[in-house]
Amino acid sequence: MVAFIVITLGGCVVGLALRPGPDEPEEASGAVTLASEESASAAEGWTLRGRTDEAGDPCTELFVDGDLRSGQCGFGTGRYRATSAVLDDGRVVIFGPVPEEAERVRLRLADGSRPSVAARTADGFAGRFFVYETDGVADRGPTVLLDESGAEVES
Repeated sequence: MVAFIVITLGGCVVGLALRPGPDEPEEASGAVTLASEESASAAEGWTLRGRTDEAGDPCTELFVDGDLRSGQCGFGTGRYRATSAVLDDGRVVIFGPVPEEAERVRLRLADGSRPSVAARTADGFAGRFFVYETDGVADRGPTVLLDESGAEVES
């Protein structure tokens, strides 16, 4: 019984020692900042971070005021689905990792608009992604991935 307690406490101490501190979350976790929005007029600032998960899939995660709000790893199979989050002030951030061959992402918003968003890369992120912010208009889907010629890309 004593050995179990010693091993458990030892594991907790090691875990706490290896855990990233509040000043080093990106470097310690392997995440890189992909995009951010901080505005004096905005009620909330957001940051989109990218990393690679244990399976090797690219992940995008939206942090609002330092807290993880939403995220997506990989692209799935079949129909591509974007991820979105509604901020407290009503703005909507739509984002996700995309396959290498995707040059653009065509969204379908609840108001019927179909914005086309460029896929992007970022230093330190092994993949492509997109991010789009609206003034409260939700993503309705489906999202369409397009290659450089404008043809649909299968996810």
